[in-house]
Amino acid sequence: MPSSLRSLPGAAACALAAALTLASTSPLRAQTLDPSPPGSPVRLVFIHHSTGWSWLNPDEGGLLTALRANNYYVCDTDYDWGPYDEDVADGLNIGSHTDIGHWYNWFLGPHRDAYLAALYGNSQLSSDWRNEETVPDPGGQNTVVLFKSCFSSGQSIAGEPSDDPLPQGTPNPLNGKGVSEDDGTMYTVANIKRLYLDLLTYFRTRPDKLFVLITTPPSYEGAADEAMPKLRAINTWLVEHLTDDYPLRNVFVFDYSNVLTSNGGDPNTNDIGAQTGGHHRFADGSIEYRLGPTPFLAYATWDPEWSSWDNHPTPAGHRKATAEFVPLLNVAYNLWRRATGARNYEATPEAVRIESCRPQPADRSLTLRYSAPGPDASVCVFDLLGRRVFESRAAAGSNAETVLDLTGLPAGIYRVALSAGASTASRAVVVRR
Repeated sequence: MPSSLRSLPGAAACALAAALTLASTSPLRAQTLDPSPPGSPVRLVFIHHSTGWSWLNPDEGGLLTALRANNYYVCDTDYDWGPYDEDVADGLNIGSHTDIGHWYNWFLGPHRDAYLAALYGNSQLSSDWRNEETVPDPGGQNTVVLFKSCFSSGQSIAGEPSDDPLPQGTPNPLNGKGVSEDDGTMYTVANIKRLYLDLLTYFRTRPDKLFVLITTPPSYEGAADEAMPKLRAINTWLVEHLTDDYPLRNVFVFDYSNVLTSNGGDPNTNDIGAQTGGHHRFADGSIEYRLGPTPFLAYATWDPEWSSWDNHPTPAGHRKATAEFVPLLNVAYNLWRRATGARNYEATPEAVRIESCRPQPADRSLTLRYSAPGPDASVCVFDLLGRRVFESRAAAGSNAETVLDLTGLPAGIYRVALSAGASTASRAVVVRR
């Protein structure tokens, strides 16, 4: 078999783990690979910037339309979304930070609880796309989390394509750093691999979520030629080895980058369904992972204003990514649901639950009744922009109660988030004056 082709029969557990990055501890049967949409609406949130926006856009990549057709209620984050990033001293929101090094802030850093409480409770959707919503909001938190870095994160990578991850426990200079801060020692093959491995320590605490890593997209030939083979090596490693020792099935890697490395003859013609080229797709009952002929973007956009190529993929490239991604997402979702026994983790005694928020609307105070595992819990209140406007400690326990002082808040709609350990629950609250 050529080294560029990884084709997986449904019964091959080790091969499935390699191509789909869903760890397995027991043999998988062929019927396990089920590309059917969820049977009821599922909340999904996508962390992205401009490339992700174009991919979602119904008039360009069509991902939003396809996700809706498959029963996903889609929310997203973009520039300026969410709480301020307290780990980066630039005054910007966490949504503005999606470079590879920033995933440390989102999932591992000292302020992650605030960021993730906002993320899991987020109902925002870009543009006016919510006006054309076709999927009813199932309520509760976002269940599926997609996250993707911009192409700029892959344009300056040091090291060699074959470098192993930085040894576990070694301080990683990449943590929390954006591309613009790189001094040549941060964005390396070894450091990037280590950061992604470290993210698993958080994902393991949240078996109630499905985390979908969309690989960093490529640049066109001539834009970052030295870095592209290294980016390809990292992305291939993510697909084939990220979860080698990971016991759960709540992590899925889609090689978006590889899918964009082959076209149907020009950047405005894709190669959906072709037997050659770069693919990561579900076909004929199996997962096919085939590397493209080069590591470069095959769907560069021509910018007439600047008379130059742009690394944002054309609609044709994004439509190919949509066609290959959504069936794989369904396969990943169905495997994850089977692995968890379709349990509602928020309903278990060990998880956080908000029993009531009263009165509604609230005026000067709000009484919160809840259950939270020990040793302690915290309560945060966020405004509609995701800014944290109130925070306090709360006693852990079953059927506990705390009173929040709201006298300093103007009238409006807020979200109250209760967190204990890795579990968070939230409720919407109306404050009147």
